[in-house]
Amino acid sequence: MIINKIVALIICFGQRLKIIHCMGRIVCGEQRKDAKLKENNVIWIRDHYIKGDKEYGQSALAKKFGVSRRTIELIVKRKVWRHIK
Repeated sequence: MIINKIVALIICFGQRLKIIHCMGRIVCGEQRKDAKLKENNVIWIRDHYIKGDKEYGQSALAKKFGVSRRTIELIVKRKVWRHIK
């Protein structure tokens, strides 16, 4: 198939992932059946996060939403949930 050849020619994994995503093969965000957060939660986290704060820091937000501190870090840095602006 032509698409497979195009994907095989792309060296960068990130670019390959974008192409596959555009083809509709990857489910992301709250469409995943194992997602613990909804899009509105991610927006809220990004809007309210305050570095080092006891109430709105990574650990506090992680506890509030039932996810890991690392998940909050990745959300704030836009490493995950990138499709949410």
